[in-house]
Amino acid sequence: MPIDPAYPPDRMTYMLEDSGADLLLVYGENVEVPPAYAGTVLNLADVSLYTGEPANLPAISGVSDLAYVIYTSGSTGQPKGVTVVQRG
Repeated sequence: MPIDPAYPPDRMTYMLEDSGADLLLVYGENVEVPPAYAGTVLNLADVSLYTGEPANLPAISGVSDLAYVIYTSGSTGQPKGVTVVQRG
């Protein structure tokens, strides 16, 4: 799910906790990760992530698997997660 780095830390924390995200992908040196986030953070600017076997991994998802989650602004003031499912 995309998270705008300009969001307030409380909003980012809520989205990460509510979605159950175990992995956060960031890019760059000055990215602030909410302190309450307990998952793994991978900085895609880290060149060491791009070493090893270059072959693609086998596909493990199918047509009924979740494609992505988007959070709306939420009419109640809290963001609301909306899932979009891929259809074959």
